[in-house]
Amino acid sequence: MRSVLLAALAGVSLAACDTDGIDPLPPGPTVVDTLGTFSVPARATYLRTESDADAVDAQPLDLDSLGVEAGDTLSFYLTGYAILDPTNPSASRTRDVVAVFSSDAALAPSDSLRRVTGAIDAGEEFVTFLTGVSGLPTDVPEDFFATRSSVIVPAGARRLFLAVHDGFYSDNQELGTGIQLILLRR
Repeated sequence: MRSVLLAALAGVSLAACDTDGIDPLPPGPTVVDTLGTFSVPARATYLRTESDADAVDAQPLDLDSLGVEAGDTLSFYLTGYAILDPTNPSASRTRDVVAVFSSDAALAPSDSLRRVTGAIDAGEEFVTFLTGVSGLPTDVPEDFFATRSSVIVPAGARRLFLAVHDGFYSDNQELGTGIQLILLRR
């Protein structure tokens, strides 16, 4: 029932999207509006990378243009999948996404640990994987696990970076249309 409600709120048909694994609406305020559906490219990241030539910089969502303000509660619902290991697609299929709020759209070079220079703490801290090459840390205290979560927008947040949760991005692939994030304001 909640999947049907979610699809109706998101303006999508259940026949047109993969709803396997969509979590029920968490307790909290009633859904106010759907802000949009956004792709989370399998090779895009805001996390540190090492010898990961085909990884690309994540492009943040512009919260200002979506009318999002500090104190709003955002909920994240995901459909579709990314493949983390093309040699074993069925075992490496994921829709796990990490996110971080930022005061701006700036990203430091890919070998920097703190790439999101304007990162703002929100949500429960989530420890990210080490890099797939060299095992360097990627974790920053401001990011959170966006899959199956809701978060209150912190003061000063103007952008939201999203990335598939992985330690090596160059071999990632989209399964079909890849991961789609439905962003709701509650």
